[in-house]
Amino acid sequence: KALGNSLSKETAYITEIEKIDDKIKEWQTAELENVRKIKEKLEKNLNNERNNMQKAMIQASIKEIENRINKVTELGMGAIAEANKIKESAGMAKELVEFGRKKLEETNNLLSGKNLTEAKKGVQELGRGVANLKKVMLAIESDVKKKLVPIIGGERIRARKARRAVKKLKK
Repeated sequence: KALGNSLSKETAYITEIEKIDDKIKEWQTAELENVRKIKEKLEKNLNNERNNMQKAMIQASIKEIENRINKVTELGMGAIAEANKIKESAGMAKELVEFGRKKLEETNNLLSGKNLTEAKKGVQELGRGVANLKKVMLAIESDVKKKLVPIIGGERIRARKARRAVKKLKK
């Protein structure tokens, strides 16, 4: 029973991993939308500005925003590439979960039929399968933490700094 619950938990995590590229696309879309809004405001300010010094500052900000748009697009593609690698591992994990479920069922049937030697072999195989599954799941979690989170997390911090800089310009 505990094994069954463990397999269900892993399946739920795998399902989350399979949706990871959608989450990256959502982040990218929201980020690009924010940046575009800022750019529009800056362009509007540029058209209304008379002071050449201020105009130059606004133009520099617009250039910075354009760089940001390119960066977010590039990072999104990099993150999706990483996510696809992680999803491949999730596919392996899914196969291991299926194997575990089948073995568990076979072993339960053998136990109910009092075929203890075969059941013992089944339990050993199941143990090896679960150990492999744990290794794959740890690798997936490690990849998510080390490869995906820095891409998106680091970008959020940079984005916040960029927005603060723009707010200061407006004052």
